[in-house]
Amino acid sequence: MSVIKHDLNGVLYILASTKLSDKKVHQLSLISNGEFLVTLAGKQRTIRLQSLKSLLEHPLSTLDSKIVETKNATTFAVHSTSLILCVAIKNRLLVYQLFSTPRPYHYSFIREFNTIQNVTYLEILTININQSEQQILWYGYPSTFVAQRLDQQCPSVSLLRDEDPTLQFFRDRPIEALRVLPVTSKLL
Repeated sequence: MSVIKHDLNGVLYILASTKLSDKKVHQLSLISNGEFLVTLAGKQRTIRLQSLKSLLEHPLSTLDSKIVETKNATTFAVHSTSLILCVAIKNRLLVYQLFSTPRPYHYSFIREFNTIQNVTYLEILTININQSEQQILWYGYPSTFVAQRLDQQCPSVSLLRDEDPTLQFFRDRPIEALRVLPVTSKLL
C-alpha cells in the first residue's frame, strides 16, 4: 500500500511505488485536490480518468474511464478548478467538462476547435478581463501562439501579429511553441 503526503506547498508525494498502468504513460495530471488522475497513455494515446485512491489501493483495477474519442492524442491540458479538459489530436482541439463523481468518472463533450497545424502546446488559465474572470485556452504550434476564450463563442486571437517586423524571425525559422505566459501590468 502506498502513502500519500502533501508538503506545505501543496505538492503531492507518493511514498511508495505503484504501477500506474501496463501501458506507456505519455502525460499525466493530478486534479480535483488530488482525487483523480488524467493520463494520456498506451499505443493508441488515449485519455483515461482514474481515481487515485482506487489506483493506489487496487493497482490492477480497471475502474477508469477511457475517453474513446481522444485516440491518437498528442497532448492535453486540464484546469484543476473548473475541471475543463482540452485534448489535442493532430490539428483538432476537443474540449470536455469533467465531473468529479467517481467510478467511472463522467465527462461531457463541450466543443471542438480546428487548427492549421498539429498543436504542440496547451494550457488553460483563468485571467481577469474587464473585471470578469475568463477561462482562456492558450495553444501553440510551430511559430504560432493563440489565445481562445472557452466560455464564449469568440474567434481565436493570434499572439504574433504579422504586421510586427520585430517578430519576423518566428516566421522565417519555425520554432516549437514551448509555453505562453500572460503578462499583467503588475509584472511590467
